[in-house]
Amino acid sequence: MPRNLTLIIHWFFDQLLPPFLRDSRWLMGLVFRLALGSKYHYYLDFKDRLPELSEQEIQGYYTLLADTFIQRKTDLNTASIKAVLNASLGNSLLDVACGSGWLSHQLAAKGFAVIGGDIMPPVAKGANPVFSSVDVTQLPFADQQFDTVVCAHTLEHVQDIQQALAELRRVCKHRLIIVLPCQREYRYTFDLHIHFFPYEYKVRQLLGSQAAVQRCGGDFVIIEDQTNEQQP
Repeated sequence: MPRNLTLIIHWFFDQLLPPFLRDSRWLMGLVFRLALGSKYHYYLDFKDRLPELSEQEIQGYYTLLADTFIQRKTDLNTASIKAVLNASLGNSLLDVACGSGWLSHQLAAKGFAVIGGDIMPPVAKGANPVFSSVDVTQLPFADQQFDTVVCAHTLEHVQDIQQALAELRRVCKHRLIIVLPCQREYRYTFDLHIHFFPYEYKVRQLLGSQAAVQRCGGDFVIIEDQTNEQQP
């Protein structure tokens, strides 16, 4: 199911249903059971359990529920893909939380030397891109190693979001590109997001005033050019 289609579905549930229905365990339980099958209750209980979960236990959810996730080449919509490709610069590029590696391959095709990092990275099919096992909160790279660092649809999943952001900035030499879903927070959601960014001011609370923020379909695309003051 392409991202552009799921954005329409999310918009219906998040914008048209009144909050008392959107947060109804009875109603959403029925919807989740139909959409997600026998593991639907893990989604219903996720936010209630979140305060007591470690980072490792949260990752365990992703492993357990992998067979319930929508299978598609990328979580980016058409407009955000174009924005990322156009904004990337330099030669060396890190694609953090690259998933299946689809975006890494698109960036490599544009001439960048790409490393795609993920907790469970895909198998490389050539010399570029190269894939590596990484944790966004502890990136195994040198300071300012990459001209461009891309992190798409990732920070909303990370418990220690400030540590992850600090690591992205640390390894970035020139341009950091972050993509966040524009999504309202509800008790029951079809994903395992921890942080929610329904408005641009929420993005700026996280990134600060130095970042350029644009709305691309159902995503916020943030471009932050690094300065000496931002470097560790």
